[in-house]
Amino acid sequence: VIEGTDEPARTSNALPLSLSPRLTGISPNPAPRNGSGAVTLTIQCSPQVLPEQRARLLLGEREIPSKPHDAGPTDTLAFEIDDAPTGEFVVRLRLDGVDSLPLSSDATGLIFDPAQKVTIT
Repeated sequence: VIEGTDEPARTSNALPLSLSPRLTGISPNPAPRNGSGAVTLTIQCSPQVLPEQRARLLLGEREIPSKPHDAGPTDTLAFEIDDAPTGEFVVRLRLDGVDSLPLSSDATGLIFDPAQKVTIT
């Protein structure tokens, strides 16, 4: 809003700002499958996720919705993966259509972020 002494108040266009979530931890890791082949992963993230936000975990070619997170803002989400594939995966967290970035940097350049890797056994 811009206000001048002799002019009426004016509002400029509103622009959306997409903030990429940051995945800060995955547990358990390694994650063993249960007897039916499912695994539950708990993800820590930043910033906190609001109850009305859609949270998805991207694992390989799959997109898994989070378990309900209705208790208020949280930095911890749970995902149950039925018929979970085995192996090492780079995962991404998608909040309302915006994905976490699976890369970080070290002395040699860009690498896959170790906090965004999980091994399912």
